Amino acid sequence: MKKLMWKLLLCLLPAVLYLMLSWYLDPFNVFHWNRLRFTDTAPAQNYIKTKYILANREKYNAFVFGSSRVGNLPLDGLPAEDDGIPLAWYNMTSSNAA
Repeated sequence: MKKLMWKLLLCLLPAVLYLMLSWYLDPFNVFHWNRLRFTDTAPAQNYIKTKYILANREKYNAFVFGSSRVGNLPLDGLPAEDDGIPLAWYNMTSSNAA
């Protein structure tokens, strides 16, 4: 039984170390979306923006979706209200969108 426990520990230790290192380094800013860090890889923009919207759902009631071309759209040119309700726009564009 003791040998089995050591073998199990020996097999699980690398997996646990890998998971801990992945969480700490987090190159795509998935686990640390609320305090972004600049890394050599592109962040998961859709994930980060969705998490931000879910955390601030009362702040925005209108969204701009599209590719990187829509990202250059000036939000000043969009309607300010709809049926008397003021619109607060959020730019949900993604550089990887089709």
